Amino acid sequence: MYKKLYINKFSSIIFLIMYIIVYINSCNFISFDYFSATCSVPDKVNYYFQDVITVSFSKPIEINSLNSIVSLKMGNQFVPLKVFPNGSNSFKIKPKANWQKGASYSFSIIGQLKQKSGASYNVSLIRDFIYGKKDAVLKLDMVACPKENFDGLKMPLVFNFNKAVNKASFIQGFTLSPNNQFNIVFSSDLKQVSIFPKEQWDINENYSWSLENITSLDGYLLNQEENGSYFTFKDSQLPLLTHICPVIEGQNGYVWLKESSLDSLSGCMPIGFIFSKPILYDSFVSSLSFYPDVKGSLRWNPNDPKEFLWVPSEQWGVDVMYQMEISTSVKDFNSLPLLQKVTKNFTPSTNYLVLEKIKLGLDQEIQNFSQDFYLCNLDYTAENNVLGIELFFSSAIPKEKREATVGAISLNSFFPVTSSNPTLSYVHWSQDGMGLYLRWIGCSASSDEREVFYRLVISNDKERITNSKGETLKEEICLLIKTL
Repeated sequence: MYKKLYINKFSSIIFLIMYIIVYINSCNFISFDYFSATCSVPDKVNYYFQDVITVSFSKPIEINSLNSIVSLKMGNQFVPLKVFPNGSNSFKIKPKANWQKGASYSFSIIGQLKQKSGASYNVSLIRDFIYGKKDAVLKLDMVACPKENFDGLKMPLVFNFNKAVNKASFIQGFTLSPNNQFNIVFSSDLKQVSIFPKEQWDINENYSWSLENITSLDGYLLNQEENGSYFTFKDSQLPLLTHICPVIEGQNGYVWLKESSLDSLSGCMPIGFIFSKPILYDSFVSSLSFYPDVKGSLRWNPNDPKEFLWVPSEQWGVDVMYQMEISTSVKDFNSLPLLQKVTKNFTPSTNYLVLEKIKLGLDQEIQNFSQDFYLCNLDYTAENNVLGIELFFSSAIPKEKREATVGAISLNSFFPVTSSNPTLSYVHWSQDGMGLYLRWIGCSASSDEREVFYRLVISNDKERITNSKGETLKEEICLLIKTL
């Protein structure tokens, strides 16, 4: 038993001796001599403002081994370095480019340093600092965000700094998301920067902003990236169309017939629209359509932006069913769309102009125009072969429409083809504009050998025979007249 313990102990000693021999002969020999390193950047200091960092060691070392383990980071980026001797045991270290004032740096020497003799020393030296003078660093003192109310939609986002900023760096380093169109305004001392929306901030929006690589006028970098967010005015109530109705013009302005349907429209009566919220005019114009198409104009009530009038520039059609559509592209003042599309079908109840009766010659009065033909004696007393016709309308024909009305009435030879065509020689309107007398000359009379017929046509063209309300005849009237 004792022999076995002796052999194990002897084996352990041999193994330890061999390990020491191998390690001493290796190139990574670690000296157990006392070794120390000092740095010109004090430990636990916030600011440093020297052109170089000086590092001193208690023993001489190789510069190549120092180069392999020394590093400098600005933020998260490694900075290329210059390392050059400063005596036998000291080195000076600086960035190959210039220092960035106000930036955060981390300087470190971590690893093994070597002497020419081959001895190695473990070193761990770390210094974190801001480059520059403490009282000169650029800081963001305050941020004022737009208020979360309606007035805040036009208010600026404001940044206040402790010193003047470089304009170009701010313009390049400021970001806003969503990327709304905005203007950047600098105060005269360049310490305040205001971000104004070109029109207004979008409602119901969460804006995010950030500042990166902003520098002061004297070259100091904003020490850290700054960011934040703000909410704009909240409005979740979508606009509604509350009324669509006919509108008539009274002595004191327009009267809205809110209880009437669009089927009661007639002539050139406007349509009124009332929304639950103020509406953007342009959005309504582009969203409103009629089929068949109706020419007209949209008018906005200047006293109430919730009310609109569609005023047609032509008469509503007779017995025409219209389809009106308002799409959801309608938007309120906060750019919220109409809750739902609106479709409305209607048939205006347009009244007709009525031809109540016709007088042929001196004694023939007609109120029913359904006979095959009518007999009429020509007048030979006033002028040879004269046929006088008098028309009586249910309402007055305005003066500006009277010439067109006469032009829409014709008397022409019908049978035989050889009979002469008459000539209109006289026109007279009654004082009230409801009666029209027409006289034709050159008519042929019937005889025992032949019958002579003339065709009287009264057109229902809405562009010609119409009253002041735009009412026209429902049908064209045609009469065959046998002259005697």
